[in-house]
Amino acid sequence: MCKRSEVSGPGRSRARIALALLLFGTVTSSRALADSRPDVEGLGPDAQLAGGGGLALDGSLSNPFIGRARLGALYVFHPFIANAGFTVEAGGLGKLGVGFELELNAFRGLFAQAGAARVSEQRWMMHLALGFTVFALEWQHDFDDKRPSNALLLEVRFPLGIWWRLIGRRNDAPTAPPPSPGRSRKPGRATSPCCSSTPPAPTVASGATCWRIRTIAGCTG
Repeated sequence: MCKRSEVSGPGRSRARIALALLLFGTVTSSRALADSRPDVEGLGPDAQLAGGGGLALDGSLSNPFIGRARLGALYVFHPFIANAGFTVEAGGLGKLGVGFELELNAFRGLFAQAGAARVSEQRWMMHLALGFTVFALEWQHDFDDKRPSNALLLEVRFPLGIWWRLIGRRNDAPTAPPPSPGRSRKPGRATSPCCSSTPPAPTVASGATCWRIRTIAGCTG
């Protein structure tokens, strides 16, 4: 009889930490890459997933966990990335809702978010967040009179749009054209009239002298 393999609590914790460190390194390297890739600037599609948990500041949450998905567009203008899109979220103060979110990222990792959503029981809710790379601390506020109306959440995000713009497109980066076949000269050598495909006038150099110049200048062909 086969037994189901179960991952222990410490094992799951180590997996979460490893995943967070992997995301941290990926996004950090993407920001460094952006500094040397001016071709990534401009408009593009954006998608992001985020999840986390927290607590209410003036009561208790029926669901302390939250998940949010965003779909929209981004604009890269050195050294910032601006994101905007529609959101769908579940959990936290809003329980279930749809809304809109704005985000500003710096290439070095810092970012800020602001959003509003229409949530369960026909309520309006807003959120503000500050973070670094993939980690964020979010404050939620419910405009309804019911308690709780404020919550603080710690989140981890998956910035899919930013990742694709800065890393996934690296193969599309322009490359220098290959050297043309035929005549070439060794790097670091000065160009001489004798290296020209058109022979110099007799008054410039004699045949023997030109042969020496071609040898010293590294001309081929």
